[in-house]
This record gives sequence, C-alpha cells and structure tokens, in this order.
Amino acid sequence: MKMISLLVTLGIIGFVVWKQLGGGTAPAAVTDVGSVQRVAPPRVSSNPADLPQFEADMDQYLQRQSSQRRQDIDAQTD
Repeated sequence: MKMISLLVTLGIIGFVVWKQLGGGTAPAAVTDVGSVQRVAPPRVSSNPADLPQFEADMDQYLQRQSSQRRQDIDAQTD
C-alpha cells in the first residue's frame, strides 16, 4: 500500500513539474473581441539556443500588432 501511495505521489509531482516546465504547450491563443482579433505573444523558451528564433517571432508579432493598431486608428478616424 505504501508503494502504491509513493507511486501515485511521484506521478502527481512529475505531472506538475512537467506542466510547469511547459510540457504539452497549447498553440497561440486567439481572442476574438467583437471584430478585433488579438494573437497571444510568442512563448518564451528557457533554452538559450532558441533565442534567435524567439527574437524573430517577437519582431514579427510586434510588427503585426503595430500594423493592426494603425489600421484600427485609421478606421476610427475615417
């Protein structure tokens, strides 16, 4: 019985650690508020080797958001 309890406890701890480290990541969340769609920013990796890809993803995200804001402002001022 102690062995089963130990295995269940280790399983739960392993699952929690796996989720905290980003296991089973979900795709980028898209939120639809009225007619405006917002895409979640790229996920930050803890691996230093992924930094160049993260920089490219973040730059693309910021350019997309800037363009979307510019379109929204232009639509409101027209």
